[in-house]
Amino acid sequence: NTVCPGFTHMQPAMVTSWGHWTMSWLPRVLRHVRRLSAILNELAVCPLGAAASFGTGWPIDRRHTAKLLGFREPTTSGADGIQSRGELEADYAHALAQMLSHLSSIGQDIILLSTPPRQWLRLAERHTTGSSIMPQKRNPDFAEVTRARAAAASAYLQSLMTQITGTPSGYNRDSQWAKYQVFDAADNADGGPELFAEVIAELEVDGAAMKAACDQGFLTATDIADHIAHSRNLPFRSAYKVLGAAVQEAEREGSLTREAMNKALRSAGVDDLSAPEWASLEDFSALLEKRDQIGNPAPARTLAAVDRLGDEIYGEIDEIRRQRAQADESLRRLWAELQELSGQSVSN
Repeated sequence: NTVCPGFTHMQPAMVTSWGHWTMSWLPRVLRHVRRLSAILNELAVCPLGAAASFGTGWPIDRRHTAKLLGFREPTTSGADGIQSRGELEADYAHALAQMLSHLSSIGQDIILLSTPPRQWLRLAERHTTGSSIMPQKRNPDFAEVTRARAAAASAYLQSLMTQITGTPSGYNRDSQWAKYQVFDAADNADGGPELFAEVIAELEVDGAAMKAACDQGFLTATDIADHIAHSRNLPFRSAYKVLGAAVQEAEREGSLTREAMNKALRSAGVDDLSAPEWASLEDFSALLEKRDQIGNPAPARTLAAVDRLGDEIYGEIDEIRRQRAQADESLRRLWAELQELSGQSVSN
């Protein structure tokens, strides 16, 4: 229900809500979790027993060892289990790079909306940093550092992709360097989501300032054009031209008035807007209510989207937790079997 300006090309575009703006972050989170879940699924096959790529003459049981180690099954192609080294590391690095890219975008939103002349958000003190010589500064360093980390994440991904490109079949020693890259990529991303969760939870939102900003930049122009097209039975392109002329005329005043709008309508041979019509077009909350489609800014639709996306995110997380519990149980069985085979206590 908190009305705020929406932007495209960093220019004022249309009235939206802060809830609709921040709800757009949730599908990104869902995709991140799904990427990680898909990688876990690919990792759930066990290469043990493929040896150097070509198997072994020893009478081993690959299914049994895979089960003991918590894998779903052994790799169908033993050779692929060896020569695919670096591939899943690159998938993981890609997931981390996408995550940091999205976090840096969210951080940039927070910077832009908390910095004069737009001071619609206020960061908690613990999420800002002072200046060495300017005591008044409250710098959003966490967001700036995230931009740098996102750039580093892309570099790790590029390094991994280059490393595995064009390698011949079978084991190659350069694939070992994928381990260094993926560990560094993980360290680089560590703590990012947790930090942003804290920052967002503690943001102060100035709803009054956001709403006041909706009076600038002709943010209702599209809604007025829609209304004219619908109520005057005009093609939208004709309504668009009328609005363009009205906005051009009103730019000197800084806001679109009913008088300027009606002057443009008369020039186009279209009936004037009445006072009640104009009042409804200046009611930002009413404009949002009209955008009553799935995923759009009507408050009830935004809340429904938050609920649905939240359920999907936690559903994916529950599946990951289930896989983790399954792996933990497999390790417990492994240690129990080792203890039975050795006849003595074995500590994990």
